[in-house]
Amino acid sequence: MEEKRYCKNCGRELEENAKFCGKCGQKVEPVRQEEKKVSNGKHCRRKKIKGKMAAGVGIAVFVVASVAIVTTGGIQKRKFEKNSEEIMTEKEAGKKVDKKEKKNPEQDKYMALVQNEDGKWGAINSEGKMVIPCELEDSDFLEKEEALKSGLCCAEKNGKYGYIDREGKEVIPFIYENADQFSENGLAPVEKDGKWGYINKEGKEEIPFIYDNARCFSWNGLAVVESEGKEGCINENGDVKISFRYSMVQSFSQKATVTAVLEKDDTGEWKNGIVNEQGEEILPCIFDFVYTYPQSEIILVQSDEKYGCFEQSGRQILPCAYDSLWIGAGEQSRVIIAEKDEKYGCFSTDGKEIVPCVYDFVNASDNYILVCQGEEIYWLDENGKQVSEVPGDEVIIPAEKDGKWGYVNGEGQVIVPFEYDSMMGELGQTDVAAVEKEGKWGYINKEGEEVIPAVYEVLDYANMQEPGELMQIGNAWISNPLYVPMFPEEGVVVYLNKEGEKMKMDQEYDFGREFGENGFAAVGIEREDSTEAERKYIWNYIDESGKVMLELSEDIVYVGDFFKVE
Repeated sequence: MEEKRYCKNCGRELEENAKFCGKCGQKVEPVRQEEKKVSNGKHCRRKKIKGKMAAGVGIAVFVVASVAIVTTGGIQKRKFEKNSEEIMTEKEAGKKVDKKEKKNPEQDKYMALVQNEDGKWGAINSEGKMVIPCELEDSDFLEKEEALKSGLCCAEKNGKYGYIDREGKEVIPFIYENADQFSENGLAPVEKDGKWGYINKEGKEEIPFIYDNARCFSWNGLAVVESEGKEGCINENGDVKISFRYSMVQSFSQKATVTAVLEKDDTGEWKNGIVNEQGEEILPCIFDFVYTYPQSEIILVQSDEKYGCFEQSGRQILPCAYDSLWIGAGEQSRVIIAEKDEKYGCFSTDGKEIVPCVYDFVNASDNYILVCQGEEIYWLDENGKQVSEVPGDEVIIPAEKDGKWGYVNGEGQVIVPFEYDSMMGELGQTDVAAVEKEGKWGYINKEGEEVIPAVYEVLDYANMQEPGELMQIGNAWISNPLYVPMFPEEGVVVYLNKEGEKMKMDQEYDFGREFGENGFAAVGIEREDSTEAERKYIWNYIDESGKVMLELSEDIVYVGDFFKVE
C-alpha cells in the first residue's frame, strides 16, 4: 500500500510524486541520504530505524518518491572542446586549467568530494589535486561534507568503519562494524561485536557498548538508543532520560523541546504521540500524524484525515476538525490559518477565532492577515480589524484565487496576477521568486514581470550516485548567486541571472550544479557509455564567468560542490 505523504507546512496530504504542496506551495523535502541507504540493504542500523519511521505515516519526516533523472530522448553525447594552450589535464583527478588565471589565496581552504567508477569516494582541492584518495565506501556526500568541515569524518573501508581527517589520514582505526558522525558534544555512535556504544575523538569508549542501535546526539544533548526492541533517549553520561517504552523515538531537531514517538495500536496501525526532554508524555500515541513548529511552540496533529493543534504543554488549541492548518509566515507569527469545507479563516495561537472559515483564501505575514473574498482583498490586524497597509519592511506574500496563485503586497494590491499553479519564495525578501505553470518553472520579480519564463524543468534524482539532489528551485537565490542553473526541454543546462540573461559558456553541458562556496559550479557532459538506467558524465568545474577552471579525468563519475574547511 502506498504511504501517504503530508506537507510539513500546512499538513495537507500530498499527491503522489508531488514536489510542492498544492495548497500552500511549500517545497516537499527530498529523500535524505540515511533514508536512501535503506533500499540497498546496507548499514543495518539505519535500515532498522528508518524502517520503523517509514511505517508510521504520521511521523514528522517527509520524503518524496525517488524518480529517475528527467531527460529528453536522444540527448547528443558531446565531448569537451579543449584549448590546448589553456588546458592541462592530470589523470589522477584534475587541474586548474588556465595558468594565467590569478590564484585566489582562499582557494586552498576549499574541497569537494568525488567518486570513481568503483563506487569509492575521496576529495579534491580547488586546484584539482586529490587530497583524499578514492579508497573509501559509503558515499553519503551531504553528511560527509558537514563532518569534514569540523575536521573528523566517519568513513567505511573494506567493510569496516573508522574516522579520517581532511587529508584522508586515519585518525581512529577502521575496526567498527558500523558508525556515524561525531555530534557537537564530541561523541559518535559506533558498533562493535553487534552492540552499540559511543566513543570520543581519541577513539576512547565513553558510553558502554550495550545497545542494539544508537543514533547521534541532538542539539539538546540527547541521543536515541534501542534496547530489547524499544527505543529511548540517553544523555552524554549514558543516563536514561526517556525510558525504553516506545517502538520509535524521533531525534530532537530544530531546537524543539519535544519530539515524536511511535507505537502500534490494537489494529496494528502505527500511531504517533509527543514526549518532552524529561520523558514526560505530552500527547499519547493516538494520532496519525504529528509535527512540531519550533518557532511557535505549536504541535500540529492529524486524526481521521482532520487536523488540529496543541501547545507543547499538551493543552489543545484547536480540535481535529479542519482540512488543513498551518502557521502564518514570520518567526514571531501568532496566527494559525485554517481550512474547512474549502473555506478559510484564522485563529490566534491561544485558540481565539480572528476570522471564521468563510473566506475564499486567508494568509498571514507575521501577525497581519490577508483576506481574499471574491474580488475583495484586504489586510486585518491580529484582532481582526481592517488596516490599509501592513507596517514595517516590504511585504509581498502569495495568495490563491480559483485554484491559481499570485502575489499581493502590503497595501492589498495584486502585483503578480493569479495565473500560476504554485509558487515558492518570499518575494518581499528577495528580488525574484519561483513560479510554476503547467509543470514548468520560472521566476518573477517584484514588479510582477516574468524575468525568467516558466519553461524550465525541475529535475529529480534517485540517489546521490546521480548528480545532485532535488532542484532547490525555491531557494536558488537565497545566497544571492550571480547565476543559477536551469534546464530547458532540450536537455542541456543554462545559467541565468535575475534578469533572465544567460551566462556565456565555452560550450553546452548536459548537466550543471549550483555554484559552490568557492564560486565554482560542477558541469557535466554525458559520456558515450551513459544509459537511461545509469547516467554517466565527464566533469568540469566552471566559474561565474563560464570559464573552465578544473577538468576531471573520466574515472571520476560523480562530484560534489566545493565547501570551505577551516
